[in-house]
Parts: sequence; structure tokens; C-alpha cells
Amino acid sequence: MAFSIRRVVTGHDANGKAVVSMDSVIPSRPGRFDDGTHVQELWQTDSLPPKQTGGDAVAERTKVTPLPGGSIVRMLHVPPGAKGDELHRTATVDYFVVLDGEIEMTYDDGQFTTLKKGDTVVMRNTMHAWRNTSDKMCLLFEVLIDARNGAGLLPPNTGVDPQDTRGG
Repeated sequence: MAFSIRRVVTGHDANGKAVVSMDSVIPSRPGRFDDGTHVQELWQTDSLPPKQTGGDAVAERTKVTPLPGGSIVRMLHVPPGAKGDELHRTATVDYFVVLDGEIEMTYDDGQFTTLKKGDTVVMRNTMHAWRNTSDKMCLLFEVLIDARNGAGLLPPNTGVDPQDTRGG
């Protein structure tokens, strides 16, 4: 099932005054898992500090993880019964907020934590997987920040796209 979210991006006019430079509806697309999960990339950066000018940063499909020094902001729609993804770890720090529904975050030892609306996760390069065992859609807001070469970083581990998750 496709979803859409309005995205408003600000900028400046020729006089330096704040303006809305983009106002559009971002449709979802099937996620990288074949279970009905949908994703919407809302924005991405490719440097730190990020550029404050330019066109639509996600006009083309983003990678699974950010470019070196970059970030990605996205929404994940995980339907009831979806097992989501396999255990994986990326070279990022990720912030997740459950906006609606609930989801289980599974760890490499088989343990899991059930997250409900309003719960927040700070994922620091740890092995994890998602599964929605509820009967309601789960909406996750996600921010990924590149962590290549960071202290304590373990090698990425995902079979999805090794080029997206290299450690450095």
C-alpha cells in the first residue's frame, strides 16, 4: 500500500528572507524488504556542515545509509505481520521515533524490545532487526548519521547492499 507525506523545505530569497523553496507530497515506495514495508526518503545531506542551498536532495533514490559525512531522514511504514529485515548493523548512528503503532526491535541474541507510539531508539551501530507482530501499521521516523571512522565502530553487516554500508 502506497503512502504519501507532505514535505516543506525552506530556503532564502535574493534578499535573504525566509521562503518556502519546496512544498510537495512525497510518495512512498516499496522498501528493501519484500513484506509490504514502504519507505519515504524525505531529505539527505552529503557533508558536515551540510549545504544550505541546492535542489531536491532526494530527487533520486537515496542509498540505504548516508554518504561519508552525511545523513538521511526517512519514514518507514511497516505493516502488521511484517518481519521487516534480517539482522544487520550499519556504520551509522540512527535515531528512531515510533509515530504510530508498535514494533519489535530484535537483537543478535534473540532478545527483543517492544516499542510503542512515542518511544525513541538511539541505535549505535548495533545488530538489530525489525518485526511488526501487532495488527496495526507501524510508522517509524528515522534519521541516520554517518559514523564511519568513529570510536567503537564495529564492521557493518548487511547483505542488502554492501556498498551502502562499508565502514570507511
